[in-house]
Amino acid sequence: MEAARVRVLRILVVEDDPNRVRKFKSWIPDDVWLVWARNAGQALGILHRDAANTYAGAMLDFDLDKQLYAPEGTCRTGGDVARQIAQHFSPDVQILVHSMNPSERGQIVTVLAEQGFSVTQIPYRDLSKERLVAWLDEVRDNFEPED
Repeated sequence: MEAARVRVLRILVVEDDPNRVRKFKSWIPDDVWLVWARNAGQALGILHRDAANTYAGAMLDFDLDKQLYAPEGTCRTGGDVARQIAQHFSPDVQILVHSMNPSERGQIVTVLAEQGFSVTQIPYRDLSKERLVAWLDEVRDNFEPED
């Protein structure tokens, strides 16, 4: 008898604080794989490299380490990542914005909502294991990978 194949959910996590990422990893179920981008430049590289249909969701911060992405020395933010997600991901991909910066969090939400994305806002200080798992359940329910 063939064993049932577990569908792994790939979640892009754009977050510069390794302590937050460690906490996220300790909270997630076994069928979730976090792909961590430490800064906007890494996130943009991942978005350009990976097939868009491999991600079930994304967790976004706004205020990221100011690391250079482009040769001309441009620094990028979570807003730049949101604009690229809107170009590379299907609006079916669920988004969780966990930024503590309320005005900039709103910028990410606006950019993505205008493109038809379902965006959940939970500032990091209010994010708990239960809330993250509930969001992941929603992601799981809505994820239809392309074969």
